[in-house]
Amino acid sequence: MTRRAVQDFLKDNPSSLPTSRDAPKTPWEGTSADPDSDSHPMNRGLLQAHVGSLVVFMYVDGRYFLDLFGKYPASEAQAVAAFGREEVARHRRQGEDLAVDRRISAAVDDAVRARDGVKTPEELAAEKLEEWRRIAARAIKEHEKKTQRAADLMITRDLGEAPLA
Repeated sequence: MTRRAVQDFLKDNPSSLPTSRDAPKTPWEGTSADPDSDSHPMNRGLLQAHVGSLVVFMYVDGRYFLDLFGKYPASEAQAVAAFGREEVARHRRQGEDLAVDRRISAAVDDAVRARDGVKTPEELAAEKLEEWRRIAARAIKEHEKKTQRAADLMITRDLGEAPLA
């Protein structure tokens, strides 16, 4: 979803905030609008190019790596050697468009969450972690009390009895 689409939607519907699901879809430059098409960007996923013994992988966001898991980034020269200068430029433009779309979607989703009072998954995880920490601290304190009581009883159990002869 582009910035223009968000602005148009909010101008037409000032009382509602769209989510990325409700927003109109706009195809990327040079791609098909059909989501089932192989040229659709979300169906590309991962591209790979082989040049001699060099293998370069490209993910949808226009980043290049030397391994399948995205651990070792490829240099600009390696990406150009594998894919070609025009393709690298096109991938970068599409990656920038995707980054803008993701930022817009995240901002709109944050606004909807703030309006509806819904907590983010990170906030929910932090609350759950804090609750587990409180439970653990309480269990440790109770265990320390029981242990100390048992130790005190062991130390003082023979104090009231007559000494052994």
